[in-house]
Amino acid sequence: IHRNAFESSLLVHFSTDSWVFGMLMSRRAAWISQDFVTAFNFIDVVFYKNQEVRSKRRQMLDVLASSQGADLSNEQVEKSKDLLAEMLAKMGSELGYEFQHTEIKNTGYYPKWHERLDQAAFALRAKGLEILEGKANIGVVIRNEGQPAGGAANCRTDNCAATPLRRLISGKDRACR
Repeated sequence: IHRNAFESSLLVHFSTDSWVFGMLMSRRAAWISQDFVTAFNFIDVVFYKNQEVRSKRRQMLDVLASSQGADLSNEQVEKSKDLLAEMLAKMGSELGYEFQHTEIKNTGYYPKWHERLDQAAFALRAKGLEILEGKANIGVVIRNEGQPAGGAANCRTDNCAATPLRRLISGKDRACR
């Protein structure tokens, strides 16, 4: 398993079951994070003897898998949140923590900006893959620093050299007037 320094230091101070529980608790509002997925996949091994925990994991996995890659419905999201919170409460109980599942469900923090960053990163990756696979084009606009967007649109003639590249190619040293 690839671990960063923080995760490695956690393992020095905590048992594996505490690490799994802590990672799931700390990422409970960010299911798509790699840390959450790693810890989630460890549950069957680390909590092997706790059938209640493993049953909740299986139920949550069934709900998540039922979407078949599509976005989850609001009902599926709520069901998954409940199952996760119930599972975490059972895990916590085994480790000596007493949480109500509603407390776990309603206190996860995931700022809107994190969601926006995650969505932007996903959109950039998807667009990059489309470009690399030849399914999409990439447009490039070259203009002088400080030149407003659409500068070439202000040209009055077809032979206007409004962008630096066009001026370089045409041999003209002046901007469009």
